[in-house]
Amino acid sequence: MSSLPKPLDRILPPLLDDLASSLGTDLVGAYLYGSAVSGGFDATISDLDLVVATARSSDEIDFGVLEGIVGRLATREPAWSDRLDITFVGRDTLATFRDGGPLIEISHDEPLRRIPNADDWLETWFLARDADTALFGPSPKELIPPIDVAEFLQGVALDVDRLVEKARDDPRDGFLAYRLLTLCRALRSLESGAICSKDEGAAWVRERYPGAGPAIETAQAVRRGHGSRAFTAEERGGVQEAMAVVAEQIRRTGPPAVPAWRDHTG
Repeated sequence: MSSLPKPLDRILPPLLDDLASSLGTDLVGAYLYGSAVSGGFDATISDLDLVVATARSSDEIDFGVLEGIVGRLATREPAWSDRLDITFVGRDTLATFRDGGPLIEISHDEPLRRIPNADDWLETWFLARDADTALFGPSPKELIPPIDVAEFLQGVALDVDRLVEKARDDPRDGFLAYRLLTLCRALRSLESGAICSKDEGAAWVRERYPGAGPAIETAQAVRRGHGSRAFTAEERGGVQEAMAVVAEQIRRTGPPAVPAWRDHTG
């Protein structure tokens, strides 16, 4: 795993060993995605984004086993305990993901939890498939059916109101900063038709919408501070205003049309 950014080259091998020993034949694949693969990885603020595919459906997997895996990882790497974005999902659910299906996930500071019907996870499946980085098992392209970029961007555009609403009254500074940068990435991706990182999106939006620039720079500083830098009340208001500006531009751009000829089965 020498090609992985530090410290993931140290963190991931014991995690994979734990997955293999704890899940046994239930472990089908482990797939890394996000900035560790696409670029822009920062060891102080980036998340550990991982999809773990299992032979059985997640609702047949002992929750305590997965809790143990996540708990041991957090104990080994306490600095990453609130930056884990790990999804456990059955291979059959991945194969028919447009029909929904159960999964188990931990996301940032949300605890490990069961999700009975993940019918809006296309973005995650797209990113994992596109990254095509198997730490264990076959390529994710063998488990996840093809997803058109336009379909992915359509989901991003249609998700904008939920992103804004979730951040509106959330007191967590890191969460608010993350949401603004996510919106920047969404807008640039929609305008260009290509996926980009949060930092690339932020730079692009700052150049085109200078009024939002100070709030975006502050959000980046808060995110880099990883808890040591907080928004002032005035800064928080500025970030909310910037989110509204970017969200409105996303609405105006609108979702791309998914090609009618595309056969989603392959």
